[in-house]
Amino acid sequence: MAVLAECPFCHRRQTTRSKKCTSKNGKGCGADLEKAKRSGKVKYWIAYRVPGGKQRFEKLTGENATSVEYARAADAKRKVQKRENRIFDIKPEAKMTFQELTNWYLGLEKVKGKAYFRTLQYNLASFNKVFGETIVRDIKPGALEEYQAKRKALGLSDSYVDQGKMGSNLYS
Repeated sequence: MAVLAECPFCHRRQTTRSKKCTSKNGKGCGADLEKAKRSGKVKYWIAYRVPGGKQRFEKLTGENATSVEYARAADAKRKVQKRENRIFDIKPEAKMTFQELTNWYLGLEKVKGKAYFRTLQYNLASFNKVFGETIVRDIKPGALEEYQAKRKALGLSDSYVDQGKMGSNLYS
């Protein structure tokens, strides 16, 4: 986890210790970051890793966006959330299974009014036979590609493979 300073001229993100705008490979506009910090032109970012190893960057906004103390406090808050495994608390659906997501989606009045609602129910039921108990954030692209390949091997057309229609003998 880190606090990064954004150059007000070239918008390159770099460590807060930098006196001039540069990067590892020596590129950068060469602007005097110390002067820009004193005049309140430098905006700050926080960088952190989420479960799964992906790195996230958050640009601080509002009137405190140019305060390094505020950036350090925001970074500390993310560290605590990560330690308590609450980094996704702002998104309660992060622990939702595909079946729960399907139930929510099919319960929307706008969706119920669609002409293809029954087809949609069938397609989602077929998909949920395989992935229904999987948490949405845990699905990997490889699992979906394997699912499509097995359906294609049954001789189904590409459009059927993409829609979710399948024979009941594939995964049962």
